Amino acid sequence: MIPKKLVVFTVNLIGGLVLSQVLPSWLSSSTYHAWEEVVTFATMTALSFIMINVGYEFDVDKEAWKSYVSDYLIAMTAAGFPWIFVALWFVYAVPSPLPWGDALLAARFAAPTSAGILFSMLEAAGMKDTWLFRKARVLAIFDDLDTVLLMIPLKVVLVGFKWELSLELIVVFGLLALAIVKLHEVRIPCSWNYTLLYALLVAGVCELIAFGSAHEGVAMEAVHLEVLMPAFVIGCIVRNPHLEGGGVDIEVELGHEKTTFEKTRAKLATAAPGAGQLRRLDEGGKRPYRPVTRQSVRVLEEVKKEWNAEETASNIISAAFMVLVGLSMPQLFGGDNC
Repeated sequence: MIPKKLVVFTVNLIGGLVLSQVLPSWLSSSTYHAWEEVVTFATMTALSFIMINVGYEFDVDKEAWKSYVSDYLIAMTAAGFPWIFVALWFVYAVPSPLPWGDALLAARFAAPTSAGILFSMLEAAGMKDTWLFRKARVLAIFDDLDTVLLMIPLKVVLVGFKWELSLELIVVFGLLALAIVKLHEVRIPCSWNYTLLYALLVAGVCELIAFGSAHEGVAMEAVHLEVLMPAFVIGCIVRNPHLEGGGVDIEVELGHEKTTFEKTRAKLATAAPGAGQLRRLDEGGKRPYRPVTRQSVRVLEEVKKEWNAEETASNIISAAFMVLVGLSMPQLFGGDNC
């Protein structure tokens, strides 16, 4: 059976695509261009939120570095083929085709958005805890790194060498080094509202860098820093207490009968004092048992509410992101606002 969340995300994406084709005909030129700016910033913010959450659960096996070499090669092909196909689409499929140079340059920017769609859809399909999702995290970061590495020589061919191009490379490798050195060591809040704040800051800083470097009074080429890498690195360096706590797999053992948390709360009123025992499954039951009291059940209930709030916020923002991705599609057939 198809997960409901997957259906909702798909419908949202299609709905956004439909609206992207009709809105230019409904809005004036100035209103539509302002709308484009709003959609772009909102999309960057939602993508940052998704990637920060991906970084929260990211881990690196430093002893298996050889596997990351093969992962990078896979990511290179995964980024290269869509790049070529999207460039062909820009040249041969759109009503106003782009020159080959501009098409190749524009096609490289398809990778960051596709990463957000990939993680949202995998999570919607219930695959967040699978090997596939963990592998996709690694490949997506290598894909973004590959995008930067290929973008620089492409820009050199098209516009000549500019020192600003090396600045983008330094920033990306600096962020990667920071993620590896400070992996899950920084103690800052990581609830959904703080994560949204971090996402807004990442999107805002990236936009300010692009706007400031492109200003007429600034003697330099525009610097475009994609949000995927800095957002992911923020998630990587933050220490997530939910991971330390073993996630949501909490089981209550009352006497010799294992029950769920909800059943235990109902049975606690008639249980003998100290009859219940609490343990976390992530430690294989090795932690010494603690008596289940009404206070401990209330604590667990609050934790469960917190996790439910995190999941609800993540679902809402991911669903909105799918709509925003659809709205970001340029109008394909006619219209004065293209």
